[in-house]
Amino acid sequence: MERFHHPEQLYSLYNLPVGRNVHLTEWLMSLARPGAARGADAVTLAAALVAELDFPQRSAPAIHIVGTAGKGTVAVLLTDRLVAAGLSVATHQSPHVVNVRERFLLNGQLPEEAVTGAAREEVSAAIERVVSGYGVPPTFFAVTAAMSWVIGRNAMVDVFVTEAGIGGRTDATSVLDRPDTLTVITNIGLDHTDVLGDTVEAIAESKSGVLRGRQSAVLGPQSSDRAAAVVRSIARNGGIHLTEVASGANWLADAIATVEAVADLAAVMLDRPLPSVVPRLPPGRMEVVEHGGRRWVLDGAHNPMKLAALKRGMSGSVESVVAAIGAGKDLKGCAAALARFDVPVITSTFDTGVGPRSWSAAELAKAVQAEGGSASSTGSVDEAVHAAFAVTAAGATIVVTGSFLVLSTAREAIAGVG
Repeated sequence: MERFHHPEQLYSLYNLPVGRNVHLTEWLMSLARPGAARGADAVTLAAALVAELDFPQRSAPAIHIVGTAGKGTVAVLLTDRLVAAGLSVATHQSPHVVNVRERFLLNGQLPEEAVTGAAREEVSAAIERVVSGYGVPPTFFAVTAAMSWVIGRNAMVDVFVTEAGIGGRTDATSVLDRPDTLTVITNIGLDHTDVLGDTVEAIAESKSGVLRGRQSAVLGPQSSDRAAAVVRSIARNGGIHLTEVASGANWLADAIATVEAVADLAAVMLDRPLPSVVPRLPPGRMEVVEHGGRRWVLDGAHNPMKLAALKRGMSGSVESVVAAIGAGKDLKGCAAALARFDVPVITSTFDTGVGPRSWSAAELAKAVQAEGGSASSTGSVDEAVHAAFAVTAAGATIVVTGSFLVLSTAREAIAGVG
């Protein structure tokens, strides 16, 4: 890991002015830098950060959600039920789609800027102390998780709902160390294989690593029997009570059933029943925008498993797909999933200037064609949206997918068509 020896270097590292008079979004997104710590090093830095903050994650019981697919939907559905029960909740979710404050909700709502500002002051000062001690800053994800826990502690919430990132044992959120932490494991599949391992068993073992020292967990429906077997073995060996959820009709039914099982256990943990509520989806999950005489379905599906689930969940016919895929993703697998929509795929690229990059539009188009699909490339999400509009008729359904980083730009582009 690259080392830095003075707190002031933190700001030059992030290309920020010295001091904290920087917009929250700019400050947070600048933390997503190339070469950030990964694996055990990232966990060490996350643990150092929460220690500097006097362990805010211990201030309330937590529901910790890990898995490959479905985490965000489970987090939102569960938060709504907790709020309906009259409980106060701090929810950490990832990624954000429109507003960076989506990453740390209070009672299911965006926190006020004064609330995030106060938490940022605490976390920023703690980052400086971590850099002084370790020579490197915590990761972007460790900082957003810490922000959520600090916001929750300051608000004296009753419970944390914390969505993990790519892993489990080596995820920044693994610092949730209260034994009464309730663990939820959603569908496990191949993703982030460069960090978690290249088999579903290795990924299941990594994600289930958070079970150590805990008492109970819910295993959501699994598309892989091998993954489920790994989780069962780890839970059995650790003396952890594991509740398993049977598969339903689709990914949304699976999420609802998982939340029902979690709600039963949470009701005991929190000493009150959690009433049922009308299910709602978070932004960027099967989000429908009606504009320009077209029905646009925005979904951040960003790996083969999620893209396949998106296709299965679509009602009615799709006339076109707009897609960009992150450069770290399985290009062949994602291309095959896109080709199975069996409609023209218009590829694009994203580049936010910080954080993840995408495969080039030309590379993605070529990969879709190699899998038997029809594809053409454009230079940007805006151009792809306009191209999809041009080649479809009124009443058409157009899917925009491949990454959450596509959706905000796509939403703006959709508003400009017609």
